[in-house]
Amino acid sequence: MVNTKQHSMYSYGSVDENGKKRTSQDFTRLARPFIDRAVNKIIKKNNPQKIILFGSYARGTPNFHSDVDLLVVLDEVKDQIDDVARILGTIDPAGIAIDVIVVDPKELERVKHDTGYVYYYALKEGVMLYER
Repeated sequence: MVNTKQHSMYSYGSVDENGKKRTSQDFTRLARPFIDRAVNKIIKKNNPQKIILFGSYARGTPNFHSDVDLLVVLDEVKDQIDDVARILGTIDPAGIAIDVIVVDPKELERVKHDTGYVYYYALKEGVMLYER
């Protein structure tokens, strides 16, 4: 028996049940519960200052191959790889690819105007999902 309440994003596929190609709006609508659940878990377990959605989901242009890009601002980043692994370990992406980037407020302030950093684009086009 299939549990219809617990879907993987990929179970939806790039076409709907009628064979019609899904639009960016379809993917945004379908991904929203997964994003909300991930953000709530990040907040609960990691106490971030901010969480910013950026990339194709923030622009409203996701497709079947898009991942969810999150910039997580922590009070302190001790080890970027360990901090990202810890955050990813707290969420259940349920079949949707999630990319997490962590930064502390000092580093973000230092490079926020530098187009050579992804932080610039996250701040420019991103959507604030959480702010403490």
